[in-house]
Amino acid sequence: MKKVLLILSFVFALFFFSNLSVYADSTSTTSIKIDGSFDDWSNVAKTKVGSGSYYNEAAVVEGDTVYVYVDTKDYPWGYIPTWGGYTINVGGNSYYANFSGGSSNFTTTGSSSSANFGTVGTGVEVQEDQGKTKMFEFSYSLSKMGISDLSNQTVTVSNSSMGTQAVKAANIGTSTSSDSSSSSSSTSSSTSSSSSSSSSSNSSSSESKNSTGEYTVGNYNIVIDGSFSDWKDITKTDIYFNYDLYNIKEGAMVSDGTYLYIYIRMDYTVTNDAYSHLQASGYVLTVGGTKYDLTIVNPGTGTPVTNNLKNVGDTQKVGIDLWNGAKQKNTIPSDVEGMAAKVYGDQNAPTDAVELKIPLSDLTTSSQSGQIITLKNGNLGDQTLTISGGSTGPIILAAIGLIIAIVGGWKFNERRNRKKV
Repeated sequence: MKKVLLILSFVFALFFFSNLSVYADSTSTTSIKIDGSFDDWSNVAKTKVGSGSYYNEAAVVEGDTVYVYVDTKDYPWGYIPTWGGYTINVGGNSYYANFSGGSSNFTTTGSSSSANFGTVGTGVEVQEDQGKTKMFEFSYSLSKMGISDLSNQTVTVSNSSMGTQAVKAANIGTSTSSDSSSSSSSTSSSTSSSSSSSSSSNSSSSESKNSTGEYTVGNYNIVIDGSFSDWKDITKTDIYFNYDLYNIKEGAMVSDGTYLYIYIRMDYTVTNDAYSHLQASGYVLTVGGTKYDLTIVNPGTGTPVTNNLKNVGDTQKVGIDLWNGAKQKNTIPSDVEGMAAKVYGDQNAPTDAVELKIPLSDLTTSSQSGQIITLKNGNLGDQTLTISGGSTGPIILAAIGLIIAIVGGWKFNERRNRKKV
């Protein structure tokens, strides 16, 4: 019996430490480092810019720093403007990035229309295949401009030498970067840390990324009311086609483990009425391998919503229709909350948006544990929204199974020994 107890203790210890390992992996966060390796950009969506879509460009913000990536993988023997000419727009204010230094390592200098800020970051260019392909990354800290946290700011990056498009920066965190060699970086770090703590305590939601860039279960206070203000701290994904960079939609999908929340905003970049009407059909929602065709419908019906939103501020309650092709089953859940609204885009042009709150129990699962959930609409773009839930369920089941096997074996041997006596 003592041997059995020792074995059981070992199994529980193994389960405990395995559980810790799973939890740590599911909440790790990827940061950008200006080191010329570029591996940390692999999970960041790139935007094709230039009249011939020659360049792949991306931008992210973390704390007070903007990080920018450019490559010429689709533009053999092309050049990247490593001398400068980049405009970084933060909340309507423009700042400029230029570079000095050697052929591959650069110092980023910052300025505005009224001031020079000196050194604000670093840059690295790497050439492959004897210069046929070039990759460039640089950092730009705005601490000298009095900005300590960019997480609630709209940040875009553009360069007229690469085209007219402006790339919107994604938010990957609130910790201050150490890439900038600015003399005020230590002061900025302290300020940013304080700002980050304040932002975290006041935020209406919290989210975490795992090592693949997928969002895990978080705590959210999303109210389905058509105002969308409770989505402001949740990272959005631009949705578009590479051949059409003039109709950029955005989406987000998160879960609190009980409900699935979905947000879609139609083209928000235009100054006229382009692809701004709500796309009601064509959504493919996959939950742990089960695929649903999702349509946004009038509540309680299978009729897709139409363009009834005329003026900014107009709202309309919506529901969903789910078609499970594998089971040839159609359902219209009555417990789904949804609201569509006419809102402003970034250029103050009207566009449609929608938010949905779907109980996970409607999707053949009672929780998000262990599930990978994806959403894509081929009418909107090539991108896929993805969330995943780290689960210790398989470990628990394995541990329980092993315990049952050990106890069962011990009981069997005990009975066999009794028979021999």
